[in-house]
Amino acid sequence: MMFRICLILSLSVFSFYAAIAAPLKVPLRDGYQLAAELLLPQSSKGAVLLLHQCNRDRKMWAPVVRLLNERAFSTMTVDARGFGESKSEQFNIALSDEAYDKATAHFPTDAHDIYGVWTTQTSKAKIRAVVGASCGGAMASRLAGDYKDITALVLFSPALRPYWFEEERWPPLHARKEMPILGIVSIGDTNSLIGVMRAVNASEAERTEFIRYNGRRHGEPLFGFDPSLPDKIAIWIEGALH
Repeated sequence: MMFRICLILSLSVFSFYAAIAAPLKVPLRDGYQLAAELLLPQSSKGAVLLLHQCNRDRKMWAPVVRLLNERAFSTMTVDARGFGESKSEQFNIALSDEAYDKATAHFPTDAHDIYGVWTTQTSKAKIRAVVGASCGGAMASRLAGDYKDITALVLFSPALRPYWFEEERWPPLHARKEMPILGIVSIGDTNSLIGVMRAVNASEAERTEFIRYNGRRHGEPLFGFDPSLPDKIAIWIEGALH
């Protein structure tokens, strides 16, 4: 009975997204594994990796994933170490500040391991975008600075202060002047605003864009404030990866 239920759910995902859902385990260099999901349209225009903020999990990207799949882009979402389905007795950010610090200390290397699985699973993709919210924005920025096959970057209330994104990480990112960047931030979210401006102002790409909102909303709450925002993100990615 359980098998039949799972099969029905899988088929319904296929019908809704016109994409095949593939649950994944992302192996990390220390042996830990992350829960992830890859959605592959039958004919893909490109690949998009979406990294969540540190008070959410990969489900926050559901409205953006749906719109990207409808536009024939493959998507991969990942629960970071200690979050969502990647929690364990060893890493569980909900337990304490110490547990949070213990998990997030691994994020710089985890980001590169995630990238390796993503590119292997989408090896035929010729164009790629990385989307990151808050701490995920710092992970996305690391990848965009290090890997030239990433051709577009979305920074959604990114955490680009030193704890997440060290000063020495800026030159590799700024060197990608041809790479379009979409920056999204509330003007009262001061740290994120500073990071977005620093990233966007260094870009010389024609399609670089800066979306600003009043208030202090950080990351996912902006979807509720502006219901059209997921569509704006998907449209921008489609244009940037043309």
